Amino acid sequence: MVEDMLMVFVYGSLKRGFENHLPYCRYLQSVSEAAVIGKLYGLSAGYPGLLVPGGFERGVGTADALADVALQQRASAAWLDSDICQGESRGMWNAAFDCGWGEVYGELMAFSNVQESLAGLDDLEAYSVGGPCLYRRVLVPVRVADRYQLAWVYVMDEDTVASFAGEYIESGMWRKTTC
Repeated sequence: MVEDMLMVFVYGSLKRGFENHLPYCRYLQSVSEAAVIGKLYGLSAGYPGLLVPGGFERGVGTADALADVALQQRASAAWLDSDICQGESRGMWNAAFDCGWGEVYGELMAFSNVQESLAGLDDLEAYSVGGPCLYRRVLVPVRVADRYQLAWVYVMDEDTVASFAGEYIESGMWRKTTC
């Protein structure tokens, strides 16, 4: 884990080469190919929505960016310092597959300037604490190559996916299509 960095898993228009990457990833320090367990949907609005198993959530985002990074670091340290972390993660991954979940592919990004970075991302994803939200920001395990760590990701609930006529993307990889 990168100290004092905001770690975010992205799977849609924030990925490199997509329209929201440059405007919202100004303070990007590093990026790696990564995956989470979930179900990915292409929405009628032209962007993706992600569902994750409830048992994978390790925290919920707040309105305080510094507190969220501190939570990310505390939760990651406690989780990563355990001797069983990597085996536990592999077990969680396998159990999720057995229950019909799959891998969703994207990028793990590390951001500096935490407050400005998170404010921009929350705005883009229509995430606000205590109000109506399109997405929720949650802390989940992310697989990068053969290791696991915790990062924030924007997820939807099943009702929101359905309201946007979500179509399941079996490959777990979102690619924007144009008509």
